[in-house]
Amino acid sequence: MGKMIRFEFNRLFNQRSFYICTLIMAAMILITSIMAGTFADVASADSLCGWDNVSVFIQMSQILTVFPIFASIFVCDDFNSGIIKNIYSRGYSRGKVYLGKYISSLFSMFLMYIFIAVFSFVVGTIMWGAGSMEDIPVKIALQFIVMIGYHGLFYTIAIIIGRTGGAIAVNIIGTSFIPLILNLLESLLKLKKVHLTDYWIDSFLETAGSSSSSSGDIAKAVVLSLVYAVVFFIAGFAINSKKQV
Repeated sequence: MGKMIRFEFNRLFNQRSFYICTLIMAAMILITSIMAGTFADVASADSLCGWDNVSVFIQMSQILTVFPIFASIFVCDDFNSGIIKNIYSRGYSRGKVYLGKYISSLFSMFLMYIFIAVFSFVVGTIMWGAGSMEDIPVKIALQFIVMIGYHGLFYTIAIIIGRTGGAIAVNIIGTSFIPLILNLLESLLKLKKVHLTDYWIDSFLETAGSSSSSSGDIAKAVVLSLVYAVVFFIAGFAINSKKQV
């Protein structure tokens, strides 16, 4: 198992797309910060300072725009090139390969997440000052737990499809239709007191990072994000074990 994980980590750090996607996120943060700073008045400067900038940019989901692309490229690369057959022929089980890819891709998301936090803090501090830390580190930690759920979704889709183009399309475009489907289902079932979208992962990132969220809502976001992560992991594992390559 250790050899498999080292192999996947070597692939990760030799993957050009990892650095390209990270630089794209940096450019998005910088451009957005400059535009916000240009049009902001003095009264709103506090919301653009370093610490607040961190939470804002995580909620703005730059990572949810870029990471699905990288995850699709990274996970599907071995399937596209046929290398996955050579890996299996060397005696590595499907379970070990699946877990190795899962751990390395989750680590890549962690690195991107930390990069966003640090870079947005630096940009906000340079432009508006550091501001007050308050509970921002707690928000960052809670939001990362939500991101673990997202990672499970993107990783499982990439494993199931196994082709870069299709995985990118489904991870970015396909998943965006889930809230719409939930709203339609809610209407068909005539649910008035229950909003299905409140239980889907898209609503959790803002909940975990908002100061106005109740402790109950934050707990729900965190717990359900971990539940989604486990469900996606098990589903992907089961499908991958029977998938033809």
